[in-house]
Amino acid sequence: MNNVPEKFQDDIKALTNYIGENKFKRGLNIELSLSELLKAVPRKRRRADAYNSLIAYLNDELNITLTLKNSKK
Repeated sequence: MNNVPEKFQDDIKALTNYIGENKFKRGLNIELSLSELLKAVPRKRRRADAYNSLIAYLNDELNITLTLKNSKK
């Protein structure tokens, strides 16, 4: 995962540590609740839209799908 823009480097490193380095590769589908993602990749703005640019980057550049599952029932 070379040439990652600086704005995503810490996020991807944290997500890689959370998922596992050996599992974090192209074609991966990750499904997490917002609370799980906030623990793994903290944000000041504790809303799903705070992750939109990361989700888009992962999908477009790394072919990794990050889906936020709804925890409300």
